[in-house]
Amino acid sequence: MIKRTIHQLMKMIRCEAAPADADLQFHGVSTDTRTLRPGNLFIPLTGERFDGHEFAAQAAARGAAAVLWQQDRPGAPEGVPVIRVPDTLAALQELAAAYRRELPVRIIGITGSNGKTTTKDMVAACLMTTYKVHKTQGNLNNHIGLPLTILQMDEDTQMAVLEMGMSGSGEIALLSKIALPETAIITNIGEAHLQQLGSREAIARAKLEIIEGLREDGLLIYNGDEPLLVQLVAGLEGRQAMLRFRFGAQDTNDYYPLALIHHQDYISFKLNVPFSPTFTIPLPGRHNIVMSRNPAYAAAGCTVVHSLEKAIAAAGDVEEIAVIGGEEIYRLFLPITDRIHLTIVHAELEGDTRFPPLSEADWRTVERIERPADERNPYALTFLELQRV
Repeated sequence: MIKRTIHQLMKMIRCEAAPADADLQFHGVSTDTRTLRPGNLFIPLTGERFDGHEFAAQAAARGAAAVLWQQDRPGAPEGVPVIRVPDTLAALQELAAAYRRELPVRIIGITGSNGKTTTKDMVAACLMTTYKVHKTQGNLNNHIGLPLTILQMDEDTQMAVLEMGMSGSGEIALLSKIALPETAIITNIGEAHLQQLGSREAIARAKLEIIEGLREDGLLIYNGDEPLLVQLVAGLEGRQAMLRFRFGAQDTNDYYPLALIHHQDYISFKLNVPFSPTFTIPLPGRHNIVMSRNPAYAAAGCTVVHSLEKAIAAAGDVEEIAVIGGEEIYRLFLPITDRIHLTIVHAELEGDTRFPPLSEADWRTVERIERPADERNPYALTFLELQRV
């Protein structure tokens, strides 16, 4: 968490002259006396139905090291250093932005109508295998929560995964400018906030505000199955150095899933690259791979790969695995249940007779997808999603 002296604090925000004990140090910030810890800087916020200034004396009694105080409020507490500011909310955001700029942390920002939290947790879980990671907790993803999340970061944090929510236009731009991400992810565009913004296009524009704070050569990862995003990103001007990466179910994207296998408690899949490793996600449901809810491989560049052998061995679901021409060919035999769903994948490799066609006698075909060979994926694949009869 942030640890600074009052003197240092006053160089990070707009405020009046320093109090006498400017060398006093605070560690961490709090906007709520119920969770305040001794040594915290108390920042009283105001709203339509509350005024945190009314609890400043209580914060001082509970051990607050100092208190920010909005200049237009009378009755500042005594017995605790008081730093007067034009606006306490703006001061919170300024402090978070200044603290972030002092740290070498690399930040991934995530927004979207659905799937932000799941994607954030997946990305953070993968990064934690290698880095010291800080991530958004709970629903702290708005104009108050994101600054608090940043101020909770330790100075030696290497990677931060920050969720960015909104209720209207302009909000994600503000959050992005505070966080300064080097990678931005847009999971999808839904219909939330239609009442405030009026159209899905307006929602897409609001989500795309995440690039406002993205560094010039940063990476934008976005849902290429969403025409609105594709159109808006293609029309961006002045961002020639920005890297762009599309994910989704369609083969027009940079990454799309192949060899999608539904297990009882998790999903495994490959990507459309030669000799792709197998990715495993401990969540059931196709939407956790692609489509509208949780595009889990949106941050594939940050993902830790688990081998097919290890993933399946733990579950005990594969009877045999063979390697033909560098491509893994596998046949799944999951425990028999009344409602089990799975995807059986087999490669149609010309001239190979070692694996007979998988019998469909006991299964009803829910979906069949033919994937011809191409330069990006040299194997012709057939995807069968089957349901037991």
